[in-house]
Amino acid sequence: MKNYICTSEGFLKSAGFNQDKQGFVIEYTDKIRDAQVFNTKAATKFIENHGIKGFVWKPYEQEPVRNMYVVRKNRIYGFNEDEKNNVEEWIFEKAIMVHESDIAYLTSKSNRGINQDVMTFEEAKTKTIELNLELLRDINEKIKELTDQKEPIK
Repeated sequence: MKNYICTSEGFLKSAGFNQDKQGFVIEYTDKIRDAQVFNTKAATKFIENHGIKGFVWKPYEQEPVRNMYVVRKNRIYGFNEDEKNNVEEWIFEKAIMVHESDIAYLTSKSNRGINQDVMTFEEAKTKTIELNLELLRDINEKIKELTDQKEPIK
């Protein structure tokens, strides 16, 4: 339902008759939050009636990071004073897209706005398990080193 008219000048912000210029004026914006919302039928009719060179953008149907995930460190366990012994677990979460403006994404023709490497659910789950197992091995090695010490810790 939330569709936008997109052109080389930006998203359609508003359209109407301007008394000062005595003509029909169309305003554009590069921010999606300021753009006027259309349904598909009204948008195509508006484009045809006013001879706009653009297209109807359906962001919920054309979202490039839908069902994609990223792996990141989640939480610190340990004491803040002793940062070398802190432990951070790995988790995966849904990927989000970050761009300075919506026009930058549309003109880039790539997913470089995604701030990390995106993966499918299974790939992210596998990588998270591998990283957490590696973390667990490191912790077990540190525990083994502590138990193998000849002097007791005071």
